[in-house]
Amino acid sequence: MGVVQEQVQRVRRLIPVRALPGLARRRVDKLWRDEEYRTAQEAHMAYLLEHTVRAPEIPQLAREYT
Repeated sequence: MGVVQEQVQRVRRLIPVRALPGLARRRVDKLWRDEEYRTAQEAHMAYLLEHTVRAPEIPQLAREYT
């Protein structure tokens, strides 16, 4: 394992497991505020669902999938 990877592992050990869902949610919220990211996620979901009965739900499903 490289020096950087060892340092990352040390930092990860300092973060309580119960804090991880909150950290992940904040990261997703930050990404979702980016118009380009949001558009790409919705386009990906549209590709999968545009011809299904769930097509009207694409923006909501893209957010939940992220």
